[in-house]
Amino acid sequence: MSEQNKAVVRRWLEEAFNQGKVQVLDEICADDYVEYDPAYPGGQLRRDGVKQAIPIYRSAFPDIRFVIEDMIAEGDKVAVYWTMTATNLGAFRGVPPTGKRAEAEGMTLVRLRNGKSIEARSCWDATGLRQRMGTPPAEAGERA
Repeated sequence: MSEQNKAVVRRWLEEAFNQGKVQVLDEICADDYVEYDPAYPGGQLRRDGVKQAIPIYRSAFPDIRFVIEDMIAEGDKVAVYWTMTATNLGAFRGVPPTGKRAEAEGMTLVRLRNGKSIEARSCWDATGLRQRMGTPPAEAGERA
């Protein structure tokens, strides 16, 4: 089961985020899925919100790339340590592109039920990344 759970998390990062195939979230995330991430306004999004956010981020950061550095699975949880690189080449939250490239590292703990993600909790320095890129922070009530 742990290898199957790791495969779900791998698809979450590689297919949904790196390739922009947001429809994969319908396959690998339960209907009641919640993603907690400091990059999101209010710090969390439901599955459909994540499906809307990914294209927004990929438009502003078309070369965004997550690399899985380490992954551990136990029971119904998978912990993944990742690095992310991106260049701000498109407008983001109404601000013209800065052209700056930055890197961040973080960890995400994913909880699964019946082979589907039900919760993802990411911990990383989204504010620091935005400062290095010169992009604005999320405002309460914004979509992504």
